Amino acid sequence: MTGSSRERGVSLVESVVVLMIGIVLLFSLWPVATGLLRQQRKLSAEALSVESFPFLYERLAADFTRASAVAVEPEIESPSFRLILFPGAPDAPAVRWDFQHESVRRTAETEPPSARSWQLDGTFGLRRDDLVHGRCVLSFARDGDAPELLAFRPGRTGGRTP
Repeated sequence: MTGSSRERGVSLVESVVVLMIGIVLLFSLWPVATGLLRQQRKLSAEALSVESFPFLYERLAADFTRASAVAVEPEIESPSFRLILFPGAPDAPAVRWDFQHESVRRTAETEPPSARSWQLDGTFGLRRDDLVHGRCVLSFARDGDAPELLAFRPGRTGGRTP
């Protein structure tokens, strides 16, 4: 009898305990692993999500600060539009911002051109009446929320209004 009890192996209770410990470890480490993967993907991805909206705003404000002038295409009212920021310094590249339904794409006219895209949970609009005054006012609206206004002027820092 003593020989058979040594050869029987692992009991069902021991297997369940080991399995439960493994499941607890998996679910406790899963958020850490996915957070690290998401962070690395953000650093190397060409398309960024709405989580990086502050980065989009800071990039847009920095581009306006370095710009000497801005052009808008098309000249008629349109839900999709393009801002072309002309460089203020001779060695700086021109930058093109393409605004479409729920996506924004920034392209720097360098050699080779560098591009970055954002997928958003809202839409951008351009207030064309403010272009006459030398400023570019963008509105960003999420479904059901009041639009947030982002005001920029070439050669100056941008500002937010609620």
